[in-house]
Amino acid sequence: MEAGEALQKLPGIGSSMAEHIKEIAKTGRFLALEHTHQEFPRTLVQLIQLEKLGPKKAKRLYDELSITSLSDLKTALDTWKVEALLGFGAKTAANLRRALAAYTQHTSRFLRSDAEPLLQPLLHYLRQGPGIEALEVAGSYRRRQETLGDVDILIACEEPQPVMQHFQSFPLVKHIEIAGTARSAAILQSGLRVDLRIVPRRFYGAALHYFTGSKAHNVAVRKLALESGLRLNEYGIFRVPVGSRVAELGKEEGERVGGGGGRGCLPHYWYGLGPTGVAGGPRRDPGCPTGYTAHPCDSR
Repeated sequence: MEAGEALQKLPGIGSSMAEHIKEIAKTGRFLALEHTHQEFPRTLVQLIQLEKLGPKKAKRLYDELSITSLSDLKTALDTWKVEALLGFGAKTAANLRRALAAYTQHTSRFLRSDAEPLLQPLLHYLRQGPGIEALEVAGSYRRRQETLGDVDILIACEEPQPVMQHFQSFPLVKHIEIAGTARSAAILQSGLRVDLRIVPRRFYGAALHYFTGSKAHNVAVRKLALESGLRLNEYGIFRVPVGSRVAELGKEEGERVGGGGGRGCLPHYWYGLGPTGVAGGPRRDPGCPTGYTAHPCDSR
């Protein structure tokens, strides 16, 4: 800023973010944030961290029951006030009690060294599931982070339902949080939360890249793809049809040019860093469809 260079040249900084940064640098304040703090208590954000409690229901709890924190929510649940709200009911209240208990128990992260022996029996069990073509642990575990909030597992399989049933039947599962056809989440008896996603084999490489990379990494790679006339998501790499707007395209619309699987990716790329591990974005590789070095979606 002192040199007069545009902040937008930095990865992940758009025009609005640049204005916010300038405001903070010049005044030491961020008025929009101050106005939000005046309108809503800071502790209100705790509510939307609970499973199955979105912003709309959190606002209703605030507006109608003056709930501003997790302790307020617990008191309202203990006094049966939540059930009485229109659109909530006994089932929603039960889900919130369970989510609140799980959040309280699992707000602390697991050391990777502690999570490793807890995870291995599940991985061994899952690999015995029917029709599994590939299985990898993704997320912060695959990025080799020292601590884990939860564990993300990705499986390639054409018939997901039997595998999901196999996962949910694991003897050390304490509670099933999500039970879908392509995604399930469970709390193990150890307290470790496991999120399982199943995709067809043709999407596996792209999905593994997407669910391994940090937010900064995924933003940086999608930006590179767009600069090359391509679109990247968890389903693959697609050429953007001439005259089309990316935001209006379906998830698999356009000519698919990669995403089935291939090479791995060095850890510093998963954080949106350059080849030397410093900020600046991924290094270009003309041989890769997105121009990205060691791209895990490369189908070569």
